[in-house]
Amino acid sequence: SSRQIAELQQLCSNMRCAKTWDAYAELDWRFHNLLAEATGNVVLVEIQRLVNSVRRYVVWGNLIKRPVGPGRDYHSFPEHEQIVGAITNRDGEAARQAMIDHLSGTRANMKDQPDS
Repeated sequence: SSRQIAELQQLCSNMRCAKTWDAYAELDWRFHNLLAEATGNVVLVEIQRLVNSVRRYVVWGNLIKRPVGPGRDYHSFPEHEQIVGAITNRDGEAARQAMIDHLSGTRANMKDQPDS
């Protein structure tokens, strides 16, 4: 819906302003859950909530967070914006590709984390 798109856009903007990783993680959590909710698919929503909970604990709990928060060039910023832009344009194929790109970017950054 237009309301959901506006909320996704606002979350993207707020993520760019997050001063700490905890603040960013909360916004990111909301972003991904809202994407699932926007599909109207109850099964997908529940799966996303489960995956998001695990992701939040495992990924955000274990990543080495060098600066206090995400840098201005953090990879997820433009990736999230690409997803929302495609949704705004009602371009399903572009949204699908943007999500694949986002997952690939996240995976690559996780692999680049030094062992603790």
